[in-house]
Amino acid sequence: MMGKGTKKGRSASALISVIVILYALLTLAPIYFVVTNAFKGNSDIIANPFVPEIGRLTLEPMKEAFQLLDYPVTMLNNLRLLIYSSIILVVCSSMAGYSIATCRSKLLNSYYLLLIGVQTLPFLLAMVPLVLVLSLMRLNNSFLGTSLVYAADTMAFGAFLYTGYMRSLPKELYDAATVDGCNHFQTYLHIYMPLLKTVTGTVIMLRSVLFWNDYIIASTTLTSPKMIPLMLKLYAFSSNRLTRYDLLFAGTLLVSLPIMILFICTQRVFISGVMAGAVKG
Repeated sequence: MMGKGTKKGRSASALISVIVILYALLTLAPIYFVVTNAFKGNSDIIANPFVPEIGRLTLEPMKEAFQLLDYPVTMLNNLRLLIYSSIILVVCSSMAGYSIATCRSKLLNSYYLLLIGVQTLPFLLAMVPLVLVLSLMRLNNSFLGTSLVYAADTMAFGAFLYTGYMRSLPKELYDAATVDGCNHFQTYLHIYMPLLKTVTGTVIMLRSVLFWNDYIIASTTLTSPKMIPLMLKLYAFSSNRLTRYDLLFAGTLLVSLPIMILFICTQRVFISGVMAGAVKG
């Protein structure tokens, strides 16, 4: 019996290993494809896009893409959108999570279920109403308006993670803070938020990837050439008439590099935050 159990365990472990390896290969293949072709000329990419030819590699596509993207300006636009939207998202979703986790009421529980349901709705359903609302608020074609849309689009996910983690904390923390005379805001700010660093890092990391790589929201809410982010500039390298594959791959690498570096540097916080937020739902 023990031998059969051991064999089944080994078979399951081998199957899991194969699945993980296949998933890793599927994930790494696009990265390899981009990096390989970012340093090749357009004709070389068309002739052989899969294998790098060491003797024909060049930095010219990277230099040209850097100039055409207006990289310093457009990356600064991306950073502003990322910082504004992340601050709004963390503040609003953490407050929502605190209210749902600590205040036991049917209304808030219903709101929590509604938040979970909202995550399944595509942004395209709300795109036209949001543009109209931004126009009425005179926030159209502004970093603040676009950041509000980013935060609103991902608020449900952030509140879901914060609620799950806060519900896993001992209720005695809340009771002790109340006995010491803390109001709700003081309890949230001084007791709960210092314990939510990993979840906050996870929320920022996951949503930052979406904010950085977004095209639909930015193209809908930003029209000024001075405010265009990287992804809109990158789209100009591809058209129906002519596609510069060398610029497209080089530009893709330049656009992806900052967020990839950020993700690599914060992966430990990301993993621990996901596990912490999934303790209770």
